Amino acid sequence: MLTEFLLANPVGGVVLISLVINIFITLAYKYLTDQERLKHIRGEMKKIRVEMKEARSDPQKMSEINKRSMQHSGEQMKQQMKPMLITLIPIFIVFGWLRTVLTSEQILINFPFNIWKAGVNNGIGWFGIYFITAIIFSTLLKKLFKVH
Repeated sequence: MLTEFLLANPVGGVVLISLVINIFITLAYKYLTDQERLKHIRGEMKKIRVEMKEARSDPQKMSEINKRSMQHSGEQMKQQMKPMLITLIPIFIVFGWLRTVLTSEQILINFPFNIWKAGVNNGIGWFGIYFITAIIFSTLLKKLFKVH
């Protein structure tokens, strides 16, 4: 059923799949990470950036600030690793399926200012559409679900 819809309306199908995948990713990040801790780390990183601007001329102080920055970055990365690993496998499966169902020629959107060159045809294929809509959906969904 989904394959038929995708073949009948490739752009709409890719946009819908992009929305579903981004909802899945956003919810995974929301419930598999400590949102309060991530919010705290982001606040600390903001303070550290201000301190770095002030300590540009002092290498000793800059080294100390960089050390704290690296600790916070490492902790943030640990928090985000679990949802990333959990969401990667389903995404790879969906992308593999999309690659077999849609060819580049079935879904090719041309722009007046063509910056993508897809062989003889100019435009973007299903992955380009996914990529653009994923950025938009990701931003909106993170704000909607208050994910840090």
